Amino acid sequence: MQASLRAGGEPEERVRSRQCRLCQVTKVWDTFAKQLFPLLRAIEVPVRLRNLQGEARVKELKKIQQESLKWLQNYVDVYGDVVTPYVHTVGRHLHEMLDQDPNYGIGAWSQQGFEACHKLIRRVYNNL
Repeated sequence: MQASLRAGGEPEERVRSRQCRLCQVTKVWDTFAKQLFPLLRAIEVPVRLRNLQGEARVKELKKIQQESLKWLQNYVDVYGDVVTPYVHTVGRHLHEMLDQDPNYGIGAWSQQGFEACHKLIRRVYNNL
């Protein structure tokens, strides 16, 4: 037992698990920043989907679906099963939103309706 304690009195496996968590958190947000956020902020058609039609577009949307689901799983592994509506939407429905209108990106959409709905749900839930 003494051999597994570090100089600060902390078990070595605890130090290792904390470092691994940092790696996991970094992986979640690095993936989001590099792969998903560019798709979310694009007002026009995202570069990845520009000039793609037919089967090529379907394949790219499937790839985006797989990336976002993998990101969501990594997010849940790090932060737990409780996710915000935005995280759920990005993880589960990003590819569907990108497929809605081939002329615009998600960045062109307003979140006002979503926020208004969320406000009503909170009101009903809190006044029971």
